Amino acid sequence: MHRTVGLSVALLLATVTCTQAQFTVEDAGTFLVEHTAKAGGNFHDAEILIPLPMTSPMQTVTDLSVEPEATRILLDETKQQGVAVLKLPSRAIEGSVTLRYKVHCHPPQFDTDALAARDYPPYDQDSDLYKKYTSPTREINSEDPAIAQAAAAFAQAQSHPLKRARAIYDAVIDRCTYVTNRPMSATRMMAEGRGNCTAYANLFIALCRAAGIPAQRCGGAVIGEEPPWHCWAEFYLPEVGWVPCDPTNGDLGDTQRERFFGGANGKPEVVFTKGYGFTIADGDATRRIGHVYSGSTKWKGQMSCEFAYTAKRISPVKYCLLFQAGSTKRTLTTAMSEAELKAAYEKAREDGQRCVSVSVASRSAGVTYAAVWETDSSDGEWVLYPNLTRSALQQLLPLGRQNGMMPISIASCALDTGGEVYAAVFAEDEGKQWDCVIGVPSDQFMAKVKEQARSRRAPAVLAGHVRGKDPVFSGLFAEIGRSAAISLKSWVQGNDLDVTLAECRADGFIPVAVAVTDASPPYYHVSALGLGGRIGWRVARDLVGQQVEAAVKEAAKQGLQPVSVAAY
Repeated sequence: MHRTVGLSVALLLATVTCTQAQFTVEDAGTFLVEHTAKAGGNFHDAEILIPLPMTSPMQTVTDLSVEPEATRILLDETKQQGVAVLKLPSRAIEGSVTLRYKVHCHPPQFDTDALAARDYPPYDQDSDLYKKYTSPTREINSEDPAIAQAAAAFAQAQSHPLKRARAIYDAVIDRCTYVTNRPMSATRMMAEGRGNCTAYANLFIALCRAAGIPAQRCGGAVIGEEPPWHCWAEFYLPEVGWVPCDPTNGDLGDTQRERFFGGANGKPEVVFTKGYGFTIADGDATRRIGHVYSGSTKWKGQMSCEFAYTAKRISPVKYCLLFQAGSTKRTLTTAMSEAELKAAYEKAREDGQRCVSVSVASRSAGVTYAAVWETDSSDGEWVLYPNLTRSALQQLLPLGRQNGMMPISIASCALDTGGEVYAAVFAEDEGKQWDCVIGVPSDQFMAKVKEQARSRRAPAVLAGHVRGKDPVFSGLFAEIGRSAAISLKSWVQGNDLDVTLAECRADGFIPVAVAVTDASPPYYHVSALGLGGRIGWRVARDLVGQQVEAAVKEAAKQGLQPVSVAAY
């Protein structure tokens, strides 16, 4: 039995907006979440506690339910944070509780350049907010002499609160090294410089507080990572509000350092708690709840408890289309199951068409496909292979070479189950010299690009997805003319893609392949050739539903047709 939580958490599931803030909201997807705890042993007087997803500008939560029915929902006085609590029988050998909900993740990304360019009134030091979030706590030791001394130097060097927070953020990243399973107080992190995400956040917050900037800790789960539990920080700006930053992820490289100051980089993070814990009413008594990520238990006797957090993406598939001018008639089909794709494949053969591009994306309902078809005026052979493993696709490459065939389209995606799926179209190589790699890490792929460029081969086919935490690429390298220049723009995101494409156009480059990984937010990759800009083209990204059909019609008015499709 389970019950749907009703009006008691209506406020908990609301959406909050920031006031007068300069930021964009990134759509990181909608997910169906199950947060489960399973306990076993020989215990008594036990309870299991799981945190609720809280009210946050980063997310919208709906359809919250809990199982079993005996589970209680307890909220703090603001109705914005809470826990699900299951008290077990006086004597038990097992127990479990499951929290289910849908969450739409829309993390804000602040324009920190704009925030740095404006002036701010002084903090109201008599306000409750300032007093609370500049005071020390047990783990955020802003009164520590070493921390206070360092913070005084930051405050003296920089009066602008945003720039002061950025200097502290950079200093924490430069000083510290990430170590798993090592949560530490700010004092210890300051002294040792080695800790996990909690330690990074504690030190950043303590330095901010000691430097006169209100700051707080946030905790939750990052969907798609294992383990998902994570801790980051927020600091407060007058007339703006709370600005997120994540020094742990900012320590992953220069690009990440910029993106994780002022945002979550579009990652789907589900927020459980803010501040240093909260107080709930439990009957006639009150209880203090600390930072709860995975969950917690209390018991007498012997108990072991495992917490699991699973999330399936249920948001619509998004498409990225490359259009070019050409006389060959092309059509586009999207949102196909494997059976529908196979039926379309057979019909295309009957109608004298062939597939020139295939895409694949994974959702909880299964794998979906899209394809671009064109009128086939030649007698050339072609074959479409859906639902391939990586090893199966690798085995097809030498067979294709033996038979004068090569991939003209490759697609890949990660599955919720942890596996991966590939799809490919092979067609006659017409005597071209080509090479292909499947599912290699990004650094190996970029090394391959440089190697192939020396042989006058460019990446004519691209595919990418994220396997675990690591991005992997596939690509086909084919001969190009001696006069053509090669450009591969990799790891561009969102509006950065539009800038990249504008640069391609200005420099006379024409995209020949576009790929998008299923990361959150997605990364785009564009392979282009310098051909003098004689061919009209455009790229349309992040299309869902009827937007796809509208984009095709608009391109047709400009004499452009789809030549490739990518999905995520």
